[in-house]
Amino acid sequence: MSVATTQITCSNCSFSASDSVNWGHFSYELDDGTLIPLQRSLGWCNHCSDVVAIESLSPIPMQQTDILGRPRKSVFELKLELQTTKNRLRNIFGFGKDRIARLTSDLEFTVKEERENDLYNNLVESRAGSPRCLRCSLRDIHPLKIPDLTERHPPLSTGFIHPECGGQIMACKSGFRVSMRFDRVRIYDCEGCFLREDIT
Repeated sequence: MSVATTQITCSNCSFSASDSVNWGHFSYELDDGTLIPLQRSLGWCNHCSDVVAIESLSPIPMQQTDILGRPRKSVFELKLELQTTKNRLRNIFGFGKDRIARLTSDLEFTVKEERENDLYNNLVESRAGSPRCLRCSLRDIHPLKIPDLTERHPPLSTGFIHPECGGQIMACKSGFRVSMRFDRVRIYDCEGCFLREDIT
């Protein structure tokens, strides 16, 4: 997988980092062993003295459109459409198999996504503390607001002052694409403390 990188620098010293710290698979592990995707963003950790991935802890709204911008169908709508398609006489003769396969796949994906969203939103609501750094698991963090960036655009300020030297933390598109293979998942408990790293 080839991913465009955002370079994060300081206007006053040689500090440099990348948004690649936020890449890959991060999951919470529930008490029953279920893994659910962990929502995250970029932040500054005072303990790590670095740009890190941090927990987001914002509820996930249900998407209203799919990746093509079409209105998103609910589980109920997909089940009804699948049942209607299966009941048509022409499917007795083998027609409509592709449509049934696509609807079945869409239904499985939507059921899984809605379940994960519900589990994640329940976890967020039950959390006792504030977000943590996903490197050291401490809470001494500050979210970084990365401005909208385009290639060949000069570095823009994130509005965060580098604690080490007082310079502005800046962000820009690096112009490079990095080929990454995300074959590991970092796993955390429900309070955001790192547990282990597994191979996916």
